[in-house]
Order: sequence, then C-alpha cells, then structure tokens
Amino acid sequence: MARFKLPDLNFIMFAVLSFILFYGFATQAQSVDIQMEKKLRKEHPRLIFTNDAQERIEVLSKQNPILQRLIDALFDQANQYLSEPTIKYEIVGTRGRLLHQSRACLAKVFTLATAYRLSHDHIYAHRAIKEMRTATAFPDWNPGHFLDVGEMSTALAIGYDWLFDILSEEDKLSIKNALIEFGIKPGLHVHPDRFPNKINNWNFVCNGGLIMAALAIGDEEPVLAQKIISKSLASLPNALRSYAPDGAWFEGPSYWMYGTSYLTMLLASLGSALGDDFGISKSSGLNATGRFFMDAIGPSGKFFNYADCRIKPRSSVPALNWLAQRFKQPLLAWFNRQLLHYYYDGLKGRKFKIKDASAYNRFFPLEIIWFVPDNNIQDTFREFDTFYRGLNDVAFFRSSNTDNALWVGFKAGKNSINHAHLDCGNFVFEAVGQRWAEDLGSENYNLPGYFDRTDGGQRWKYFRTSSLSHNIPTINNQNQNFNSFTKIIASHSSPERSHAVADLSSAYEGQAKSVTRGIAVLNREVLLIQDEVVGLKPGDLFRWAMLTSAKITLDGNRAELQIEDSVISAEIIQPMNAIFDTASTRPTYHADERPNPGTCLFTVSVPLKIDTLITVAIELKQKVKEPSHISHKIKITPLSKWIGHFEKVNE
Repeated sequence: MARFKLPDLNFIMFAVLSFILFYGFATQAQSVDIQMEKKLRKEHPRLIFTNDAQERIEVLSKQNPILQRLIDALFDQANQYLSEPTIKYEIVGTRGRLLHQSRACLAKVFTLATAYRLSHDHIYAHRAIKEMRTATAFPDWNPGHFLDVGEMSTALAIGYDWLFDILSEEDKLSIKNALIEFGIKPGLHVHPDRFPNKINNWNFVCNGGLIMAALAIGDEEPVLAQKIISKSLASLPNALRSYAPDGAWFEGPSYWMYGTSYLTMLLASLGSALGDDFGISKSSGLNATGRFFMDAIGPSGKFFNYADCRIKPRSSVPALNWLAQRFKQPLLAWFNRQLLHYYYDGLKGRKFKIKDASAYNRFFPLEIIWFVPDNNIQDTFREFDTFYRGLNDVAFFRSSNTDNALWVGFKAGKNSINHAHLDCGNFVFEAVGQRWAEDLGSENYNLPGYFDRTDGGQRWKYFRTSSLSHNIPTINNQNQNFNSFTKIIASHSSPERSHAVADLSSAYEGQAKSVTRGIAVLNREVLLIQDEVVGLKPGDLFRWAMLTSAKITLDGNRAELQIEDSVISAEIIQPMNAIFDTASTRPTYHADERPNPGTCLFTVSVPLKIDTLITVAIELKQKVKEPSHISHKIKITPLSKWIGHFEKVNE
C-alpha cells in the first residue's frame, strides 16, 4: 500500500521485476516435488479445521460469549438445513451455470459438518452426507463453467475430510471417485484459458477447490494429488500478481471477497495438511490487501463499487481474520468484528441470526474456525488517506472515522480487464451520512453479450457498463477507449490538503489531445474535482457528470443536493460561464436493462477548443450554518503544479 508518498520504484520497474519473480516461481512450481507421502498429515481431518483447531475453539467458546453466539447461530442454520431439499442438477442462465447449486452444496456441507464436529450429533453428519450423495450422482459438475467445479469440489473435499470417520466405505468410495472424475481429472485437462491462465477470482476459486480435493484424498491417491497440486501451484501466480504491489484488487471489493476467501482457504489447507504454503503467502501485496478492502468501504457501509461490484457487502468476511493472524494485523480482525455487528443480529445479547447465509455467506463456519478473541484495537489507527497501485490505481480519502465523515474513492486503470466498466477517472463521494456521487454497479449477467468484453463489444452498449453512467468526463457522449491504461501520477496527504491526479489521456485517444483529472480534499471538509482537457476538434463538447440519487435544486453555476435531511452545495469554480444541468439515467439500448429509478446525472457541459487547455473545476461541500474554513472561492492551481508527482520513466 502506497501512503501518498513517492514510491521507491516506479510502477513499470516494479511490474518488470514482478514478472521475473513470478515467472520464476511458476516455473519452479511445475517441477516442485510436493512430497505428498512424506508431508501429508496422515489423519483426518487435515483441511483447515484440524483436531487441534477444534480443541482451541471448544476451549475458547467457554470463555468468549461472542464466539458462543456465533456457534449458536451456526446450529440454528444447520437445523434449518435439516429439513431443506437437497441440491439438483440444474443448468441456468445464458452462460450455462450450475454455480447456484454448487454454492448451496458448499453452504450446507460446510455448516452441517461444522455442526457435527462441534456437537458429535450424527443427525448433522447424515444430512451433510445426503447432500454429498446427491452431488456424486450428478452426470458432472459442469466443467464448461469451471467455477461450478471449484465450489463443488470444495464442498465434497470438506465433507469427505471432516466426516471421514463416520462415512461408510461405500460413501467414501463414491465421494472420492466424484472428486477425481468430476473435479481433479477435468482440472488436469482443462484448457489453460478456462482458469489456469486467468488473473482474476476464477483462478483462486478453481485452484482452491482442486487443491482441497487433492489434499482430502492425497493419502489414497498421492500421484494424482501431486500432479494437480503442482499444476495449481504453477497457475496461482497468474492471479497473485493482481494483488501487487499494494494489495488492490482490480475486479472491485465484492470480487475481492470471493477470490480472497478461496485463496485464504487454500492457503490454510496447504498449511494444515502439508505444513507448507510454498511461499504463496509472501506474494507481493497480499500483506496489504486486507487494508485495501477496509478502505474500500465508506462510512455508509457501501463499497467503492467499481467494476461489476455490488453496492455493499452482504456479510462479514472471515478471510480478514485469517489475514489478521497471518500478517499480525489485528485491525483487520477488529474491522471484521464491526461487519459482524453490522450484518448479523444480536452479537450483544439479542438472539443472533445469520441473514441469508446460504446465499451470501457460505463461508460463515470460518468465522468460528478463524475466530480472533476480543482485542482493544481501535479504528483511530487507520490512516485517512491511502493510495494503492495495481492494474487499477485506487486512492481513498476520509476526514475522520465517524459515520458522518467525508469519504472519497477515486480510480484509474485498465478498461479491458475482467468485470471492468469504461470508467477510468471514476469517483464516489460521501458526506454527512449519505452517498452523493454513486456508481450503479453491475447489470444483469444474463443480458445478451454482457460478457462480450471486446473492443466495440455489446457489453459497452449497456448503460451501466458504458462511460455515460459513470462519474467521469465524456466527450460528445462517447465511451472511453477500451484499450486504455490510465494511471494515478501524483498523490499527497496532509490535514490541509489531500489529493490524487490521474492521467486519463489514453482513455480519450482520438477524442482529445489530453485529459487529466485531480481529486482534492481540502481541510477535510471540501471536495474539489478538477479536470483539464485539451481539445482535438472544433465543436466537441466536454461533459462533466456525477450520478446521484439526491434531489437537485439548480441555480446557474450553483446547486443544492438533498438526501433526506442532509444537504450539500455544489459550485462551478471554472469556467465562470458554465451552468449545472441534469440528465436521465434511464437506459435506451435494451428493454431488460435495469431502469435506475430515483437517480439522475448531475452535469456540466463545456465546449472545447483545438489545442487549448480548458479547466473544469467543481466544488462540493456540506451546507452548514457556520462559515467554512475554506475561503469562498478556491484558488485553482494547474494540475501539473499539484505536489506529489511521481518520477517519470525514461524511455
């Protein structure tokens, strides 16, 4: 994580070094001897929740009422699963997915097996076994959409390992054969582009499920297990690079939750089963990625939801507890405890209930297994301004750690990467308890061509994924370029002024000669968005836009925005003759796009001139009765003069 200071190495130099290091790691992993027969823990359970780990939880639960409430909640959910129907072989959606059934299987087996381990009541084991028998009777686990295989393999690996002593010989044979025929063998023969070469969440989910399956049966099938684990270890660096160098995740924080949950499970499984994670946990950026996730959640509890990211988390994130313990960062465990309080009922006295656990938090048992006892860490240790480099550069600013804090997320990056929208330069903004600048998030994944991520692909015709729905500049209502790579080129942090500057020019190649955006927080109470653009053709029209659900009162170059009882003011500082306007957020391309009710685009339009730099500067601040510490008119300084510019690469 960069902390608003000049980096020791520029990013391109880092990328070259990372490639060399990771290429060497991958080459080594292909030939490494896992030493399965020598290293593998002989007894079951060997995946994550060993007998020693179980003993720790049993002792700790007698001392810690919060842990006991979590256990009670798990039993409530397990009891609900007892009467629910088993999964079924059902391929759905335009992409042909079994994923919802794989996830349901994991939720049930994970929860029921944990309940059995903690109670020794066979009723939970038998219900988990019934679920696994159903999965073994499927014709396959849908290897055409390999995420389905990854999650189902995880479910049956955990069930096989944790319930090994109670499984009949017939059940052991059928589950083991299913893990081999439906999981490991398809994983050995899968095309590299299906997941092994992927740099995104798929890599961790698919490799995680295969590694856990191999470890579960490794004493019985050591050669096969060695083969798939070696292949997965060679594949993992492709995605591990995506954390480098500072821990940001290019697919947004909700896909961070998904991928990192699987990564921490596979790391924990390697550690508990083999006593060796083969150096994976030392990968660049992994020690900082928990902080990135924390910073990506605003005071409202909503994400900086760039890419196909949901608006807010639906659950706590036990992976934060694993990261907290591995990297000795108790702040992460503290933050996850706050999520537990926020998303679940009654940690402090009322009956604790898991909300929609099967759909949203199939990893809930890990809250118990990776439980971190109470600590005295306070969120005052959090830095207010942070900057993360990566495939997407992301900067965060906040004024305090209160619910009413000013908070901003700002990004640059690549438009062509997985789940990306055409949104380089996008920002979100919160103040006085409300989100004023919003991102609509993902569209319906089943829309035609939604994942056509080619240059000019159908994906970019949908409003939510296009440039037109985002808080970015547009020129003549055109999308940004697909093949663009923009970077944050300057950053600075101080109580009086924190800012970041992004060079967005490659996103507008053919539309403008240059486009640069600066985001500044002044005295922790005023947001300044400053754009500088040099025109390319006469008659071109630059549009500044901010999507909001606020009620807007327009008054020339000023406006008031109101949500409930909260009000902020907006003012155009430059150009002096520009005025605010609004535009619709209703899509017009496809009838099944979401209609985005209650939102609008807050806009400013400015004509461009050839070879002339135009500055558009907008001030947003809370409307208060007391005078601000900021003078009424902000002095506009060229972005090139904003301090904190990084060193440029000599070409």
